[in-house]
Amino acid sequence: MRLIPALLALVLLAPAAAAAEAETLAPGVRVEPLRDGFWLHDTDSRDGIGSNGLFAPLPGGGVLLVDTAWDEAQTDLLLDFAEARLGGVREAIVTHAHGDRIGGLRALRRRGIRAFGHPLTVAKAWAEGALGPEPLSGLAGPGPRVHADPRGFEAFYPGKGHTLDTIVVAFPAAKVLAGGCFLKSGAADGPGYMGEAYLADWVTSLDAVVARHGGATLVVPGHGPLGGPEAFARTREIAEKARADEERPRVGAVHEAPPAKPDSSLRYLFYVHGRILEEQGREATSPDFGRYEYDAILQALAAEGFEVISELRKDGDGDSFIRRLVDQVTRLRRAGVPAERIALLGASRGGFLVQQAIARLGHPGHSYVVLAGCGEASVKLAPGLRGRGLSIFDASDRLKPSCAATFAAAPHLTDAREITLQTGRDHGLLYKPYPEWVAPATAWSRGVSQLRD
Repeated sequence: MRLIPALLALVLLAPAAAAAEAETLAPGVRVEPLRDGFWLHDTDSRDGIGSNGLFAPLPGGGVLLVDTAWDEAQTDLLLDFAEARLGGVREAIVTHAHGDRIGGLRALRRRGIRAFGHPLTVAKAWAEGALGPEPLSGLAGPGPRVHADPRGFEAFYPGKGHTLDTIVVAFPAAKVLAGGCFLKSGAADGPGYMGEAYLADWVTSLDAVVARHGGATLVVPGHGPLGGPEAFARTREIAEKARADEERPRVGAVHEAPPAKPDSSLRYLFYVHGRILEEQGREATSPDFGRYEYDAILQALAAEGFEVISELRKDGDGDSFIRRLVDQVTRLRRAGVPAERIALLGASRGGFLVQQAIARLGHPGHSYVVLAGCGEASVKLAPGLRGRGLSIFDASDRLKPSCAATFAAAPHLTDAREITLQTGRDHGLLYKPYPEWVAPATAWSRGVSQLRD
């Protein structure tokens, strides 16, 4: 057996299933009996990366498919096998919006098989031009969230981890847990893909999985050998090390436009300045707040590890700037930079422009920060806002630029937070790279949700 070590197989396979053997349906497409009517499906990408999924028995016959294969052709082979040997696939659940989980959804659709997933999986697939599943009820909102099915399984969203939307699928009576890519194999020798991971949240979310399903004796990770509870410990080790690596000091660079060949492992932060720079240029100075230290702000953000991208707009260059900003973000994503590694930070009028761009982008993976830049006009944008929104302003700000009403009217935000500072700097808070706003803004832009006021 390629995926289950022989000694472990003796424990995990029930006598009835032991008579069946692993089968290769085609090069790179394998199925393997587990126990209690469960079967593993294991498919290879074009690059030879193996990916695990599950056939799980349903009351009355047939099976639940947990995750598709990498593509439609592989998934068709799995569906044919299930039809001939397992009573057919009656329904499917996908654990997140990556190709190793949803790549075969069109094969299911052609056969009239319904597939479900987290609402964010639906949104991410749509934003990236892929076919997504139908949303599972009860999973929307911060984790932990549970969708319990009366047929004896549950989809569990513990919170952010491997991605924004990763769920696990549990079969409590059989003590089987399909961990998707949220869980690493106990034998994993490396972190795998971490480009969209929320490293500040993963361990907390893992604790929620262990609290609810830590008694599972058969854990099916997204990749690598199957096992048991050792997958929890290995996932913790990998997530903690990845977070430590992410937090190592690094100084980024400042760009006027995105690099032609961006490094997808880096984080990118678009800084959108306030109106006064439109009117006065780079050396803009306010009679009330002094000089707008534009270059110092860019350098301070780069010192936090970001590749900072900022254009000095001209007066009245609003809608055309938004189009350029949206185009630049989109080109970064098309070049392989995950949305989760692209954040937008706007100050004053720049904050309003950022919200317009976020509404046009429509991707739930982006994080954005509004620095003293909300108002009545922002509320009108609320229905289109996606992603994670943070508002920061000073209590003494004469413009009263709170985003509270906007966030309250924005049902599709995955996270929303407002920080009211008490510096007494009025609207001048945004004129310099004060640590009171730089620290939370950059933490949020890295995906950190637990911020201190």
